[in-house]
Amino acid sequence: MEKKLFIDPPSLLRWLPKEGRDNVLFLDLEADFLDDRTIRLDLNIVFRPIPIRRGKLQTKDYYVGSTGARITFDAFLGRVTNYTCGAPLKVDYEHTNTHSRKASVKIAPTIEVSDKLGTNIGEVTFDKNVERVFTSRFSGAEKILSDVNLGHAVEWEIKLPDGQAIRDYLFGNLYLFVESSWDAVAKKGRIEVRPSDLLFFDSDRRAIGDRRKALAMRFALWRQGIRLNPESLIINFREAE
Repeated sequence: MEKKLFIDPPSLLRWLPKEGRDNVLFLDLEADFLDDRTIRLDLNIVFRPIPIRRGKLQTKDYYVGSTGARITFDAFLGRVTNYTCGAPLKVDYEHTNTHSRKASVKIAPTIEVSDKLGTNIGEVTFDKNVERVFTSRFSGAEKILSDVNLGHAVEWEIKLPDGQAIRDYLFGNLYLFVESSWDAVAKKGRIEVRPSDLLFFDSDRRAIGDRRKALAMRFALWRQGIRLNPESLIINFREAE
């Protein structure tokens, strides 16, 4: 039997057009149904600083990026049973998680039209009995991944250690997994990904503290047609009836 999970709005990285990829933080996911009541989601949090080419005689790339993020998973009327626990992310950190999918699953974007579910486009199928390996890699300054279990929800925060003065943007993939069960018939929930500080960095990855230089960088982004969005990325999911 094949399961289907609806995603609303269709804001996963795999569905974004290339011209819509101007943010510094993205979300993608894979899904599995472990049994009739339990859904597993493997989240891919993508950190991608935006390069800004500056200078005429000496051309260099400057960047705007996020120094951390908060990720929230909420199972409506459900409970979290297992998830990625927090850990120190050392310099050149690498962590691998392997999962063998138990069900064939489709995820599909949805469009709300007049309070009714609209047409589905761009469905993605994940086949049963396929083993997936998720490897998180970060280079640069040390980071800390913290977590808190709220029962029906789990929150993660990735940030600099307390007392670390040198700011550094995140560049890489952070893979998290969460398993949640529902006694209710409707299996649905929400995922929110919010960048922390959006800062401008020079070519040596040092944060730019000068306000005038930061304004010049923002103007350069504006000339390139890039509009920074500091707001949260929120998607809702639900199992197809």
